[in-house]
Amino acid sequence: AATVWTELADVTIGAQGQLSSGVFAAHDMLDVWICGANSTAQNTAVTFNNSAAADYKNQQMVDGVFAANAGNNEIPIYGGNIQDEPFFIHLSIWNLPMASSPGPPVGSIGYTWNAVNFDSSFNNAIASIGWGKYFSGNAVTQIDKSQYGSVLLDQNAGARIVVLGAN
Repeated sequence: AATVWTELADVTIGAQGQLSSGVFAAHDMLDVWICGANSTAQNTAVTFNNSAAADYKNQQMVDGVFAANAGNNEIPIYGGNIQDEPFFIHLSIWNLPMASSPGPPVGSIGYTWNAVNFDSSFNNAIASIGWGKYFSGNAVTQIDKSQYGSVLLDQNAGARIVVLGAN
């Protein structure tokens, strides 16, 4: 059957502050686009449902280096601690906990991401790709751009998040 995508959130902040989609209705699949710039020199991360608990298990490649992280407090996008430099993040989320075997345990939500952060010359990019699972047992109904190691981080004015959902 044809999948119909619905816009669940389109938020652009007008002043420096926390970038959040706000709460939206649960959908089977989510497609998320985030762009902006950190207002402080801090690595970049993303959290679901405003949770910085150890609910994320990630496999990622950052600048050509592979790492596996179990029990993370966020999705580690990283970004080189660059203040005021643009980043672009794309997340795909399968929001249906899989109950059958083989597959993730019941309550796991699967996701993939790719991201790039640029320096001021736009010649050097710090890129990451990865995949993982969110095993809080709750569907993803809010997405927040955060600081690596903390839920909160101010984004510069103009930062934007767009969330599309399909069932």
